[in-house]
Amino acid sequence: MIAPHEIISDEEIIRVHGHANFGDMSPREVVNDGVRKYAIGYTGGHTQLCILIEHGLITKPKPGKYSSNLTQKGKRYARAVSAAQHDALSAHAAAEVAKARLTFPDDVLALARRVGRGEWGQTDPKTAAEHAADMALTVEKTAAHFGQTEPQPMNGVYIDGTGIVICHTGTSPNSPEIARALTGLWNMIYDAAQIGAKP
Repeated sequence: MIAPHEIISDEEIIRVHGHANFGDMSPREVVNDGVRKYAIGYTGGHTQLCILIEHGLITKPKPGKYSSNLTQKGKRYARAVSAAQHDALSAHAAAEVAKARLTFPDDVLALARRVGRGEWGQTDPKTAAEHAADMALTVEKTAAHFGQTEPQPMNGVYIDGTGIVICHTGTSPNSPEIARALTGLWNMIYDAAQIGAKP
């Protein structure tokens, strides 16, 4: 995807901006902000309008009006700005995920070493009653393996505040810790997914 500076150079951005004062906004940000506004039907102020017109990004409005449309160049620039923003957000999310990988608590790392690698699995299609029967058999096998004779809680990851299951981790002695670790990982993925998400 072509970058914004390949459509309008930094030198041209600065030349057209001149001595305009937009506070903390850089000349490039002024253009990007204006293009975003006109792309969704909003308008900018008079100075921003004039800057966008000189760059050939919007059509010249009727006298006394501020409403305008993006030109073909403006549409190309808008797509470039959107792609650049998406790339930046994706890079930020990747950095956050990588940082989180390096900061797993020691007890979670010890748990993973103790339990071993996991694998994704799926049963044949069954009714709810058949799945419940299979779950009962699994719980019985777990109880026999760990010598459990008392009732045990079923552990898992649930959608916050709903009780709807994301995944069950079972009834073994390791199950509560596994559920907590998976909940942390799931929420890390969820938080990363919110970066750049539409409101």
